Order: sequence, then C-alpha cells, then structure tokens
Amino acid sequence: MSMENCANTKPKITIIPAKTRVERLDPMSVAMGQKPKIRVAAYARVSTDHEEQESSYEAQVDHFTKLIASHDDWTMVDIYADPGLSGKNTKRVQFKRMIKDCEDGKIDLIITKSVSRFARNTLDCVQTARKLKADGIGIIFEKENLDTLQERSEFVLTIMASLAEEESRSISNNIRWSVKKKFQEGKVILNTKHFLGYTRDKKGTVLKIVPEEAITVRRIYAEFLDGKSLKEIAEGLERDGIASPSGRETWHPSTVKSILQNEKYKGDCHLQKTYLPDFLSPRRIKNEGFAQSWYVEDSHAAIISKETFDMVQQEFQNRQSLRSTGETGCGKFSGKYPFSGMIVCGECGETYRRHQQYNKYKKYYIWVCKRHENNGAEYCKSRPIKEEALEKAFVRALNELIGDKERILEKLQSATVSEITDSCATVINEVNAEIEKLQEQMMELLMKRNNGEITDKEYEQQSQQVGMKIDQLLMRKEEILSEQGKVQLASYRIEEVTKLLQTGKILEEFDRVMFKSLVRKITVLSNKEIEIEFECGITVRETL
Repeated sequence: MSMENCANTKPKITIIPAKTRVERLDPMSVAMGQKPKIRVAAYARVSTDHEEQESSYEAQVDHFTKLIASHDDWTMVDIYADPGLSGKNTKRVQFKRMIKDCEDGKIDLIITKSVSRFARNTLDCVQTARKLKADGIGIIFEKENLDTLQERSEFVLTIMASLAEEESRSISNNIRWSVKKKFQEGKVILNTKHFLGYTRDKKGTVLKIVPEEAITVRRIYAEFLDGKSLKEIAEGLERDGIASPSGRETWHPSTVKSILQNEKYKGDCHLQKTYLPDFLSPRRIKNEGFAQSWYVEDSHAAIISKETFDMVQQEFQNRQSLRSTGETGCGKFSGKYPFSGMIVCGECGETYRRHQQYNKYKKYYIWVCKRHENNGAEYCKSRPIKEEALEKAFVRALNELIGDKERILEKLQSATVSEITDSCATVINEVNAEIEKLQEQMMELLMKRNNGEITDKEYEQQSQQVGMKIDQLLMRKEEILSEQGKVQLASYRIEEVTKLLQTGKILEEFDRVMFKSLVRKITVLSNKEIEIEFECGITVRETL
C-alpha cells in the first residue's frame, strides 16, 4: 500500500485504560494474571474523652475490621485510631502516622466514618485529600458516601468539610457556654492529674487534699521563706527522692515557682487564667485581660494559709527589688553562694560578685563590686572584701544581738504589726462590699437592657462606667494586699529572730541557712566597715 493510500485510510484508535494504583505498584502480579489486593487502612476517632464515648471508639474499630474483612480484594494495613482527641487538633499522632505510611507507599485506600471524624478544619481536610489523590490514594467517607478519587469529589468534600467545621464551632460554643456558667457559679474546674497536693472525690466534684503531697507543698513554702532559692529547693527535693507533680524524679525551678505562685494552695481559685482565641486554635493563651475571668475565694480546702501565701508573694517582690542592679535596674536572685545578691555597694548601689584568689599558701574568695570591676575605679572606688571577713562579721553581729537579747526583744515586741494587719483586713472588707454593690448594679443594668428599659448604647455607656469603678477598687485591693503581705512577712521575720534570741545559744561558726533566713542585705560602707540589715528590721554595723 502506497503512502498516499495510508494517508486516506481511517486511523485505528485503541483505548488504553488507566491503571489503578495497585496495578501501577505491582505490575508483575498483573502480568501473571493475578489481581493485586487493595491495601486498606481505616481511621477512627471520637470527639470527646468522656468515658461514655470510649464505647464509640471501640465500636468504630470493630466496624472497620469487619468491613475490610468482608471485601475479598481488600487487605488490612492497620487501623489508625486517635481516641479522645478533637478533630481541630492537628497533633493527632495516629493520623500523622497514617499519612506517613501513605507517603511510604504502604496504603492504597483510606476509609473513615465521616468528614467530621477525619478533620473539622476545612482547609486541612481538603488539602490532605488533594495530596493523597495526587498519589492515587482515595478516601472513602461512609456517612457522606463520598470517594475522593471520583470526579467532582473535591467540590462535595469542601461543602461537607465546611459543614463539619460549622458543627465544630457550634459544639465549641456550647462547651464554652457550659464552662462559663460553671465559672459564674464558682465551680472549680481543675485537672488534678499533674497537680501536687490535690485529688478529686469519687464523684469528681470536690477537691480533696492528699496528705503526703501536702507535706511537700508546705516544705516548699517553708524553705522559700527560709531564704532558699528556687534552684536550691528543687535540688533538695531531688536529693530526697520526692516525685514532681508529673511523677518524675527531676524537679525544675520553674515547677517550684509555679507551686509558690498558685493561689489554689491557699484555697482560692482564679478561673480562666488562659483562653482560646477561637474554636480552631490548638493552643490556649495566657489571659492578660483579653477575656473575662473569675476569682473565687475559699472555693476548696487550703494547704497553705492565706498569710503564708501572701508572705511568699511579698518575698518574691523583695528578692526582685533587692537583686535589682543600680546599672541595669534588673537582676536575678541567686542561691549559689550565701552572699549571692546580698551585698550592696554603699557608694554606687551595685551588687557584688564572687571571685576566687590564690596566694602561695591557699586559695580564698573575695567579693567585688560589679561596677568597679566592669567600669573601673573612676566609676566606683570600692575595694574587694574577703568572704571569710564577711562570715566572721555576721557571726559577731548575731552574737551581739543574742548577748543583748532583753533590749532587742523589747524592741521587737513593741512593733504594732498585729494592729496594722487588722487595719488592712478592715479596709479590704470595705472594698469587697463596694465591689459587690457595683456588681449588683451591673446585673440590674443587664436586666433593664433585656427588658427594653434602656437601649444597647445606654447599657454600654453605663456598664462601662461601673466597670471602671470596679477596676479601680480591684487595683486598690491589690495595693492593700501587697502592703498586708509586707507587714505579715515582717511579722514572720520578727518571730524567727525572737525564737532565736530566746534560745540564747551563741553561734560558734558561720551558718549558711541561718544567714539566708535572717539577713536581708549587707551594705558595704568602706573596705573596713559594713552594715548588716536583718529581716526583722534591725541593723548592725560591723568592722572587717
């Protein structure tokens, strides 16, 4: 046949059907006339972690096992299940493992109950389906009867995912309303799993003290008031083999600090200290006035007295102000050495730093003004002081107090600490009464708006004015509580010194623990004289 005749002949067209993913990955079985089985994985998830939902989780696992077994051309890879996690949570471990197995070529098909079980974030759901589809991996959503490998599936999936996301929003709003209602009623919502000192009763409604753990909490508070640093307290707990709130052997200073600053140990509860900006946010954010919060007093049994708690908060402030440097205005409390952060230069106001020195006989330690060391004598002319001289000066000063205990005790007992404390308590009660009246006004305004007696604009203006008055009273209350904390801490220090003086026991050598608990600071007046200020307010000058 000539080339011209071939050109006029109608071309013969053969349709070559598309291969399935299984056929592409296993061409040898196809060539031998064997049909490869589809490797199927199932993904199961329940929406909440309530016990009644666990049956739903088990039912899904059982359902998918039977479903895969009922298809002769299917073979099970695995059932990936994330029980008790939210669909909006992108940290689902099993879900991520399943996607990784898809990328590694171990899965040909995924089946799941519904779009809402797979993901409630529309973008995440569509992107995941699109990515898997590009690799020839389909997702079958049973409830919606949807296969992502089919035409127009992405359009339908987008609609379904949007509906699931809206359902998630509705559920989130309902949960928020329920939690907010509990907050307004003063009901404490606390996970005690990693909370030292408390557990819940059998009904899960009342916080109960765990006596063994409460001992550890009280120890932490006592050691902090005795002058120990957060690091020293943590090291002591580790050394004694006491488990941390998470049950581990390791303690971190930040854990100790959180226990010392948690109001729940004094029987109060600050509700909604953190919040979710929106229902899709996976992480809670510290509430710094962006959302409403509630403070409930005497909501449960206390491990620490309110006085002790307030003294600890005041001690935090004292340490911060005392360790603040004259040059930068900030600093850090250190418990590495007894004199760390305790020595202040009388000339420039800077703190001292420890150094090791050597002579031909032995090594010794000195303390040097930071400004003198960093900037030179033209900025500060103070001289180094030997650590041994400081230790001896403290021993002499304390023994002088013990030797003159009758006069010192009379001076301490004349302090009007109890009168000041009672005065603070009276003012706080008055402030609380004013706040309660304003809150009643706020409720009346809300009722008037709901009944149509005032407009929304009038309600907003009037409630804003009442709210400002409440904020001012709360600030005043904080100031009074801070002042009361100072007084109570001073009272505590006076009691400590009084107990020591009454024993009449002379100090033979330097005692690190006693120094940390009794001394507030040492001011260097010259290279030959220092002033020791005790926590009870007494000051003593000593020569070096």
